[in-house]
Amino acid sequence: MSGLLRRFAGLGLLPIAAMIATPSAQASSGCWDDDAVTAARVMEFQIAMMVATLRCTALNFNLESDFKRFAEANKPALKEADLRLKKQFGDAGKGVNVGYQNYQTKVSNRHSIRDATVPTCSLFRDVAAELGKDQTSAATLTSFANALIPEPLLDGARCVRTVSAQ
Repeated sequence: MSGLLRRFAGLGLLPIAAMIATPSAQASSGCWDDDAVTAARVMEFQIAMMVATLRCTALNFNLESDFKRFAEANKPALKEADLRLKKQFGDAGKGVNVGYQNYQTKVSNRHSIRDATVPTCSLFRDVAAELGKDQTSAATLTSFANALIPEPLLDGARCVRTVSAQ
């Protein structure tokens, strides 16, 4: 597993963090705490995997079955991240869905501008295969998401934590 994470860095995929998000008109109702940031990272990772699956098809890399196994094996963790993000966007009916859908579109666009290359497609296929195993844990998914998405797209600021004087 750690070898795959090193390949992320070697292919230049970690500098995604340089893409700074700007708040949208549909920004979240509050700041982004650590749980919300982790959820954003996991969901952005899933979207990046989905985009790679689509884009790599043009290079004759069929990632679809590996992506499906990845999504199925990680369904509980992906669902938990989805619910946490919906909560971040207010969890209050149809308006939330529009804000969250706009956010997901921005995340998808962020990843669709990257060119698909043979090394990148090979890496995504290996990652999808690794994370598509039945014994994959939420912690393993999060570690891959942390490697690929060091700074997820956020609609708003991170929460400030203060240390109280004792």
